[in-house]
Parts: sequence; structure tokens; C-alpha cells
Amino acid sequence: MAVIENGSSWVAPLLKNLADVYKKMPQEFAEDPISVFKRNISISPFWEEDLGELAQLVGEDKRALRLRLPHPEGLAEPASYVDELEGLPGETIRKIMGGNLARLMNVEDAVLR
Repeated sequence: MAVIENGSSWVAPLLKNLADVYKKMPQEFAEDPISVFKRNISISPFWEEDLGELAQLVGEDKRALRLRLPHPEGLAEPASYVDELEGLPGETIRKIMGGNLARLMNVEDAVLR
């Protein structure tokens, strides 16, 4: 599942609540709900949100940055977002700039290589 148009500010509180309930009532879950979340949910954060924090919460493979026409929560020049990622490893940048979305959509990401 991909969550778009909602940013990522809701992720940390949700994971905290899930961890709290799981700690109190693990017998009510087939498996750790945070592991299930991380395995099954992809998030499209707003460009101004802290992607490092999101990566720590859910992993860098579960972030998908939308590269599309200008949109109210996007950038006028979406590809310019790469400048915000300066200092990150190349593979991480490729994932954020489209690789995660390509993987999610099951399409070849040759353009990103």
C-alpha cells in the first residue's frame, strides 16, 4: 500500500501507538505490527519533511518521492529536490528520486541507473 497526499508527520505517532499496544497485548497480534507496517506500507512524504527521520522509522526502501508536475505540496521543479539530498549515498538518492516508486510499481528503473 502506498500512502500519498498525506505527508509523513503521522507515521511516528502511529508507530509509537502500535508499539505501545503490542507491548501490552502481544497475544492480540499475529506478528509485530511495526514489522508489518514497515514491510507493507510505502509513504510519500512532503518535500519539506525530514526524510532522514522517516528513513529511521521505516527504512529508506519505503520512501517514495513523487516526481510529477507541480502540485501544491510539491516543488515547481521536482527534479531539483536532488539538491536537498546532498551528502546522502548515491544508492539512497536513487531510491528517493524514483527507485522506490519504480520498485513499488514493478517497473524497470533503468533511467535512474
